[in-house]
Amino acid sequence: MITVPLLHLLVKQDVYTTTNVIAPPHEMALLSVKMGSENVIMHEVRESTKDMDPNEEYQRLVRKYGKDPETKRTWAEVAFGQIHEGRLAETMRKGADHYKQPEEMSPQQKAANTRKANKAKLAEETPLEDAVPA
Repeated sequence: MITVPLLHLLVKQDVYTTTNVIAPPHEMALLSVKMGSENVIMHEVRESTKDMDPNEEYQRLVRKYGKDPETKRTWAEVAFGQIHEGRLAETMRKGADHYKQPEEMSPQQKAANTRKANKAKLAEETPLEDAVPA
């Protein structure tokens, strides 16, 4: 079992329809493949998590999303390959690590995230003409 966070996603179906979806990060990856990454927006990380078995989750995704009409392959296979390749389990672990809640992080992870946030904030605050020496 892998404990994964749940995300609140906004999925643009067409010009007039946007759907709210609660899904784990690996399902966001599948939706991005199926719908186009520009149509899948992460709105927020929810505080809840879910324990998932990669084999059962693969079968759930196959049932939920069906097949790509062009290739006749399941969308789960298009996004993650065959179940025996282990790419879904790897993606689930990476998603769990990427969206880890701050209280679950080690002091080193918290410090690294603080450094990244400070660096990003500094980049936003520094005008381009000030960042490049004359």
